Amino acid sequence: MLKNSTKLKRYSVYDENSSGLMFLLALFVPSILMFFVLLACGGIWGKDFTTTHKTFYYVLCFLVPQIGMLASFFFVSERKKVNYAKANQINFKINIWALAIVVVIGIVCLYGFTPLINWFDHVVEGWGYKTSMSNDMIYSLINSPLKLIAGLLYIALLPAIVEELTFRGVITNGLKKQGVVTQIALSAVMFALMHQNLQQLIYQLFLGAIMAYITVRCGSIIYTMILHFMNNAVILIVSYASKNATTTVDYSNAWNVISPFIFAILAIGVVIGLLFLIDFILKKSDAKQKQNKLGSVTQSAQSEETENNVTANLKQNNAETISNLAVSENASAQKDAENSSKQNVVEEKNDPKEQTEKTPQTNKPIPFWKNPFMAIALVAGVLMWIVTVVSNFKWYFGCIFLV
Repeated sequence: MLKNSTKLKRYSVYDENSSGLMFLLALFVPSILMFFVLLACGGIWGKDFTTTHKTFYYVLCFLVPQIGMLASFFFVSERKKVNYAKANQINFKINIWALAIVVVIGIVCLYGFTPLINWFDHVVEGWGYKTSMSNDMIYSLINSPLKLIAGLLYIALLPAIVEELTFRGVITNGLKKQGVVTQIALSAVMFALMHQNLQQLIYQLFLGAIMAYITVRCGSIIYTMILHFMNNAVILIVSYASKNATTTVDYSNAWNVISPFIFAILAIGVVIGLLFLIDFILKKSDAKQKQNKLGSVTQSAQSEETENNVTANLKQNNAETISNLAVSENASAQKDAENSSKQNVVEEKNDPKEQTEKTPQTNKPIPFWKNPFMAIALVAGVLMWIVTVVSNFKWYFGCIFLV
């Protein structure tokens, strides 16, 4: 019984080591797994790549990285022996009004930044940059109702769960000791670096910061899971409904170049305002809960007071007789206590251990750049992002073994 009880004991939180290790595994484990998938597909089919084979390969491009990241999440969590619900803030007690505003934030971010992403995509394509997953590839996975339902599961829902557990669950919560600003900033940077996408870098930095803030302020990862799923699902549903129809934008027109930046700035302003509204709603909700608790406490206190008044008179009579007897005893004991206290004061002045115990000790957190896991993880993330982006200007690695 004792062995079983010790196994069930769990630490409640992650730390900086957990955050750094989680990011390293999120970077390399999916990439290594996809490398072997690429070798297997190239070895099995070679150049005889039919539409069915390509569809199967594209599905693996979404599934395998998520499976690798999920396995990394469980590895880090079991290594730390965390309480999963508490450490990852999996709290289903959510505020409906705050959740509604989070959904609006997701829509504003998506449509506010889409023109800027499209403009940036146009610019880098002119430089010879190739994206790893085109819109045509994604549409081939959802071009029927059944495929759309399946796509909503493994393209929208699965990443929403896995990536939120990884970034807002482990990484964001592991950086609590660094302060709120550093915690949110590092989480956003890691989120953007992991996606290794040049066109969406600004959007992913902003979205990563927003989702980290929502997790910290709302105290639940469920909010960002819903936001993440909705973001992915809207893209798939719009692509399916429009049958991947694309509209060409004339960027020789000055307004078409300036307007994406204006929309993005407006979106940032609206989102910041909505975050203040969430903060106001949660403060009001917390105050109402405290008031309700205070009301229940006062009611119980009043009922106890009526019971205590009945017995108070009896106890008072007994206390007076006992106190008269104790006065004589305390007089003699007080003289002995004064003599012993004088002797103790002299001993405490000469005791160095007592002086060191009384001095307060401040446990300042180690800066994140001095943590080996965090330092290595950030350097590896930046280098991997640079290598991926630069390589996409020359060739697409996914076609090396297939063309």
